[in-house]
Amino acid sequence: MRFVRNGISLLTLTNEIGLSQAAWTQRLRCESWISSEQVGARTNPTLFFWDGLIEKLNFPFLKTEILRRNRFQSERAANWRQIIEAAYPDYNCDLIAGHLRSVGTAVPIAEGSRL
Repeated sequence: MRFVRNGISLLTLTNEIGLSQAAWTQRLRCESWISSEQVGARTNPTLFFWDGLIEKLNFPFLKTEILRRNRFQSERAANWRQIIEAAYPDYNCDLIAGHLRSVGTAVPIAEGSRL
């Protein structure tokens, strides 16, 4: 099974892009929950401002790419567990740690992981 097509993950194609295209087809209005203008930049906020989105806006997503590759050199990526636990104390961060162990990571999985 292929997980990437033309450099875009199938998750993104079927969910992020697919959902918006399906909405537009039905003439439904579709827009970003958080725009790049809201964070004062012309970049993808989920890649460059992921930590602030989680901490300040309760954004419920963390892109795997940030922890797997850290290609934008996020200084706080190594502290992902503390950031998630502070924002969502009931979330089981071992789910993320287990996934990172299976796919590999550019940042430490974090001490204190129970897996």
